[in-house]
Amino acid sequence: MKKNDAIFLTVSILYTIIFVAIFIYQTLPGKPETEISSVSTDIKTTGTVTDIEKIKNMIQNKKLSDKEALFYQKIGDGEENKGQNQNKQQQIRRRQRRSRH
Repeated sequence: MKKNDAIFLTVSILYTIIFVAIFIYQTLPGKPETEISSVSTDIKTTGTVTDIEKIKNMIQNKKLSDKEALFYQKIGDGEENKGQNQNKQQQIRRRQRRSRH
């Protein structure tokens, strides 16, 4: 056997042993849940109460759209920015239409 073949065989066997050891370690029972999941379960609320049933009824009665809003505007925005906002909205719609094709 050549020197290169011996090195390749040794590295392959070590890799296989490490792979099997990690696989067995992951399948062992009794791990605490903190080790299993790294996803944070902290839920941050906005402080506002939402009536889901009311929203569903409004969607069914066609008073609300079931699509996500494309544009969000602060309530305090005045009429002076209305023309500029409409132009921006049209540009965004055009871009979205182009990207769909």
